[in-house]
Amino acid sequence: MPGRSPSGWRRERVPVSRRLLPATALAVLALLAFGAAAVNAPSLDDPGVTGSASVYDDGPGGAGALRAYLAALGARTTTLEGERFEPGGAGTVFVLGPTERVTSAEAAALATAARAGATIVLALDRFGGVLEGPLLEAAGIRVGGLARDGRHAAASALLLDPPVRSLDVDLARELRLGDGALGLTEGERPIAAYRRVGSGLLVVVGTTQPFVGAGLARADNARFAAALAAAAIREGSAVAFDEYHHGVHPAPNALALLTATWPGRTLLASGLIAFGWLALSGRRLGPPLPLDPRPPRSSLEYVRGLAALVRRAGHTDLVRLRLRRDLQRGIARLVGLDPALPFARLTGALAARDAARAGEAQTLDASLDRPGLRDAELLRTVAAIERVTRASEEAK
Repeated sequence: MPGRSPSGWRRERVPVSRRLLPATALAVLALLAFGAAAVNAPSLDDPGVTGSASVYDDGPGGAGALRAYLAALGARTTTLEGERFEPGGAGTVFVLGPTERVTSAEAAALATAARAGATIVLALDRFGGVLEGPLLEAAGIRVGGLARDGRHAAASALLLDPPVRSLDVDLARELRLGDGALGLTEGERPIAAYRRVGSGLLVVVGTTQPFVGAGLARADNARFAAALAAAAIREGSAVAFDEYHHGVHPAPNALALLTATWPGRTLLASGLIAFGWLALSGRRLGPPLPLDPRPPRSSLEYVRGLAALVRRAGHTDLVRLRLRRDLQRGIARLVGLDPALPFARLTGALAARDAARAGEAQTLDASLDRPGLRDAELLRTVAAIERVTRASEEAK
């Protein structure tokens, strides 16, 4: 119900259900959405998960088969992992579907390796472009929409040794080429493109399927991977696979456990959702604060409050009747008779002693007999009753 505070402003109590229902619904939806993302996130602990693109995953979604294939062609393979990300002297570096963000410093290190003659191959997963931003900027390539399924014809002289005619993929992203970038497949928006940086190459592929076990045997996908590593194989340089951005490195601090692992991210998101629910639902945080102490009310405030209630309710006749009863009791007490006797008999007894006061008492009683007296008239009547009673007592 609406009410009025001591300062006069109006406030309205909102039912608890109206405040809690929207906040609770939003919190539950956010928690379910984040839980679904955490469940569907790639994990190296499950070697059969689709899309891990790790060389430690020999399943259909891992690059273990690609490493074995290149090793069979004579390549010297290695992995990039440990405390720091350093491309070193590798001739070809495969960055396949990273699950951690590629920082600007790491992208600069890869670009430096490309200027020295290395071939850097970045393959995007289904969330392509979210974690690889700095490296995509260095290549002058942006990520577009989804490409069509099926075969994409090759269209570059870089894919002649071994010869690559087409790539066969089910899910890939289109690439938008900037200045200096060229496509490796046909179309204005190819699924594979490159840019020359110094004496090396920065290659971007809109899918990891040509490099994982489930896609190597399709069309010329295996030859495509071999063509990108051909220069390193001929020169005897190492072919490196980036496992650093798959989480194969020690956590630098406790904060990284919250931000770089899915259990930690889930815990952090749950805390943020709980805080948002508390804020939206209007719940109090911490112990209640005591109200400011106020001085006690005086008797006059209570009288004024009661008078205001009577006036607001329209029962001012109660005051008039009370004044008549006080006048009758005062006269009865003065003459020593029962207050229940008729007022005329009481004033008659008073007239025997003081006729003037008795006449004034009769006048007051007659004025109080009229309903609808105003406040000013009632106040004057109160003063007159006190004067008549007091004067009569002195005369007694």
